[in-house]
Amino acid sequence: MKIVMASGTAGEERVGSESVVWTDGSCNANGMHGRGGWAALIEQAGTVREISGSAHGTTHNRMELTAICEALETLTGAIEVRTDSTYVEKCFNQNWHERWLRNGSWKGSNGLVKNRDLWERLFGLVWDGRRDVTFVWIRGHAGDPNNHRVDRLARAAALSATRGKGKRKSNAHLFRFDRQCGVDLVAGVDEAGRAALAGPLVAAAVLFDYRTIGRPERRLLAELNDSKKISAAVRERLLPQLLDLAAATATVIVPANEIDRVGLHRSNLNALVGALAGLQLPGGAALPNDAALLVDGFALDGDRYRQVIRGDSQSAAIAAASIIAKTTRDRLMHEYAAVYPAYGFERHVGYLTSAHSAAVVEHGPSPIHRLSYQARCYQQRLFDDSS
Repeated sequence: MKIVMASGTAGEERVGSESVVWTDGSCNANGMHGRGGWAALIEQAGTVREISGSAHGTTHNRMELTAICEALETLTGAIEVRTDSTYVEKCFNQNWHERWLRNGSWKGSNGLVKNRDLWERLFGLVWDGRRDVTFVWIRGHAGDPNNHRVDRLARAAALSATRGKGKRKSNAHLFRFDRQCGVDLVAGVDEAGRAALAGPLVAAAVLFDYRTIGRPERRLLAELNDSKKISAAVRERLLPQLLDLAAATATVIVPANEIDRVGLHRSNLNALVGALAGLQLPGGAALPNDAALLVDGFALDGDRYRQVIRGDSQSAAIAAASIIAKTTRDRLMHEYAAVYPAYGFERHVGYLTSAHSAAVVEHGPSPIHRLSYQARCYQQRLFDDSS
């Protein structure tokens, strides 16, 4: 893992990155409503794609962090992130993040660090061993057409967040996406726990038979969405409905020691393939060859699989799989909390937080920690043991 923070001239050419990301956030139009907009442009192999959305929050920094996290979740390898956020610059260039995690208090010069949840999410993405991230600060977005483009996208996302305020946002687009596959049987697969420091990786697959999913069934799933965008209570409420309405479900649980042995990326791909392979029609029959197999974010080997970027926000089947995977893993981590009470798994479910890091430094890693990760708390523990 590499983190570099440097000032850059807008539009200058940089060498060595497989992906270049431009990010921006906006709350100017609707901060009073408690939501803002974020956007990212992702350039790979000469092709630029857009992602954007809205999120809870009333500050530019929160929207910018959301954009960076959303973009990094879709990428691996060498990544250059171009941002105009001086806050991100100071975090890395002045090593604020080390101070926050070292003292465990998450206190900055002006009090408690804001947006801690997003910083922890960003650190988890950068430190999971799958990315070499370079942050480049571009002053004022001047001179680079992509910077202007991402600024406009973020402002448009902020404006759209105010429309229909007070009404529940429809999830009809999730079911519409699946139906556009042109077949009745649509399966989606997603995982939970990829960026966690401890605990298993869980992949879940869900099969919807759209001959049996009509308007009444969709009403029962009115809260269906990407598992990261809904609360634990909503996920728990949806789980029995999903298990009842799905034609089939399957889960694969990959323990920490297997992740260490096989590697995170390969473990993740194997789990996604295994979950889809575990789907069977009522009576035990295998899925027909024309069934649609939708995969969130990853390209699997084989012509049958269709990669869907940010699929848990696009497809009902993938969103359902994300909820089952997340709920299954959270329940497992709460069980582990009783077995290993010193680590606070019931609070952070194995993801890297200051409290989790401090517990590892104090007690050493547990049997469910992923020792192949290059986490600072592991290095600190080794240093303390050798002192």
